[in-house]
Amino acid sequence: LSRLTLGLYVTSDYRVKSYRIDDKDVHVREVSDDVAFVAYNIHEESERGGKPIKLDAFNSSVWVRKGGDWVCALHTESLAPGSGR
Repeated sequence: LSRLTLGLYVTSDYRVKSYRIDDKDVHVREVSDDVAFVAYNIHEESERGGKPIKLDAFNSSVWVRKGGDWVCALHTESLAPGSGR
């Protein structure tokens, strides 16, 4: 993760304007009755310091059922090549 990319997420002037997740790009695998892996592609339009940013990324999450609720135990995001520039 570059300092620039990290800076996009930790500055107070970063705002997500919109995002899109296409159903055809969502993949869910049940590892057990209480663990599921979810992978999907996302397109995001955001703003940092008044400047627009568009990016595409590959996301994945591991969800665990605890006490009847689903909780995200791990989440990762990787920018698609050439994205976010």
